[in-house]
Amino acid sequence: MTMLLVAALGLAALLAGLALTTIVPRDARLGVTLALGVGLLFGATSRNVPETIRDGTLVVATVAVLIAALLSPRPLHSRRAPFGVLAAFFTVMVVTTLAMNPEAQNLVVRISVVSIAFAFAAGRLERRGLAVLLDGLSLLAVIEAVLGAIEFFVTGEPIPWGRRVAEDGSFFDDTNKLLGGSSLRVQGTTEHPIPYAVVLLVGALALGVRWAAHASLLRVAAVALIGLGLVLSGTRSAIVALALGGAYLVLSSEASTRVLRVTVVALGGLVGAAVFLPVIADAVSTLLSSGSYENRAGALESVPRLLGQDFAHVLLGNGAGSEPGLYANGLLPQTGFQNVDNQLVTSLATTGVLGAGLLIAAFLTGFASAARPGRVLILALATMLFSFDYLAWSSMAALMAVAICLPRHDGEPAPSRSTTKAAGLTSASKNRLESTRL
Repeated sequence: MTMLLVAALGLAALLAGLALTTIVPRDARLGVTLALGVGLLFGATSRNVPETIRDGTLVVATVAVLIAALLSPRPLHSRRAPFGVLAAFFTVMVVTTLAMNPEAQNLVVRISVVSIAFAFAAGRLERRGLAVLLDGLSLLAVIEAVLGAIEFFVTGEPIPWGRRVAEDGSFFDDTNKLLGGSSLRVQGTTEHPIPYAVVLLVGALALGVRWAAHASLLRVAAVALIGLGLVLSGTRSAIVALALGGAYLVLSSEASTRVLRVTVVALGGLVGAAVFLPVIADAVSTLLSSGSYENRAGALESVPRLLGQDFAHVLLGNGAGSEPGLYANGLLPQTGFQNVDNQLVTSLATTGVLGAGLLIAAFLTGFASAARPGRVLILALATMLFSFDYLAWSSMAALMAVAICLPRHDGEPAPSRSTTKAAGLTSASKNRLESTRL
């Protein structure tokens, strides 16, 4: 049955590829493929998806992205530094898991292969391909926002996969602190509200990068839907990341409009803070007394204990999937909640100082060598490192890899040769005319 499903998905991908080469311009094909690949990973590879569909989707998305990347006309050496550091991190994660906790090797190898494939493809995007990818991420966010609204207002259950039911019969049913009452946080197709919010966060920032390329009505509709989805997700850290990303987009805008935009944002922030100060103070008080804050604070407090292990475990970690043993030995937070909810601490525990250092280096090298689109996405995803363990999801790991390895251009079309030539002729004619007048 699994082989039949994979074969069917492969045939569908082949037909889609043929259509892609016929309809889509060559320099946009990789962007379309990457956007579809990210959408497939978030839409059909979570743990609440039937295993055959999940595995088949992973294979098809990864192979399709690799083929599209190899067919890209961009030089193979594109974005070598971020890709090399990221590949080194995933290599360390695989090796340490094989050595320390081989029971988790299948999951780790799968996530690593998918992430490296998507990272390689992202570094080979042409300008038009990057623009298409950004628009695709915005479209994915809008689709997830619509599904989230239907989940909240109509069905009461995530579409189409429903909630993931654990072996003990329990399922995730956290209440939405942003809405209050007994309202549950929505999760869309992603299995959990936080990765769902990350999809919306990334889509919103991609829309901000490409703001001028879209009609006003589309922008307003997209912002309204994505904003609604973020509130329904109840993910406060994503809202913080969105604020940071939005501030970066304002500060990195063109100099001619930057002062005006910064002034408007600053005044808006001051007015908003003055009006909503009581609400903000109450929200901060609620957050500091919540279990989620205590758990995340406990994660940071566990760092000295992790660094107090023997040299091998400090350097290389304990391998992916070793968290239950670390909790049992008192090395991870003893709050009764069996999730670290901090990817950097989890990486320190599972891949050691070497792995955690490489992960941080991947973000830093990616940010340092990226253009505006890559930097704003990296900033947002770096913020979410402190919110949950997102390398447990193939979709999140692939999205992180794409952001870190985006090419060093802004996705705006380069001037054509004919336009440049025409501009040169116009300038030359103007100079001759001025010389004649003199």
